[in-house]
Amino acid sequence: MITIREATENDIFDIYPIACSCFHQPWSEAALFDEIIRDTSVVVVAECDGKVVGFVTVTVFYDEGHITNVAVLGEYRRMGIASMMMDEAIKLSLERFELYLHTLEVRITNDAAIGLYTKKGFVAVGIRPNYYNDTNEDALLMSIIYGE
Repeated sequence: MITIREATENDIFDIYPIACSCFHQPWSEAALFDEIIRDTSVVVVAECDGKVVGFVTVTVFYDEGHITNVAVLGEYRRMGIASMMMDEAIKLSLERFELYLHTLEVRITNDAAIGLYTKKGFVAVGIRPNYYNDTNEDALLMSIIYGE
């Protein structure tokens, strides 16, 4: 059974290893912890039978929610977990802040993630050249605007 909930400070011990397993250049443990405790962030986790298997972070700047991390352990992918976490993170950030839009960057070659974000209503609005330091790969900038 999958449960989606807001992260607590103790979840850092599960979130950081997931970040390390999912990203070429993960955020530091301290940076992830700061997101969990920051008043202008929303962090949700997914639990499967009591084990944290994924997380999503949203950082709020003024009227924009920026989805900064979407991560699910490899063996738990393709189960709808990222979609459920995004739904909850977006819902919570919209409830807490007067947001005009959500944005995110995604590797231009990450077709699975782009497909998920498109299903969520995000549209491509630009390219960030050489965004990823590890490969100099471009990022696709995607947004969803509310109230139009």
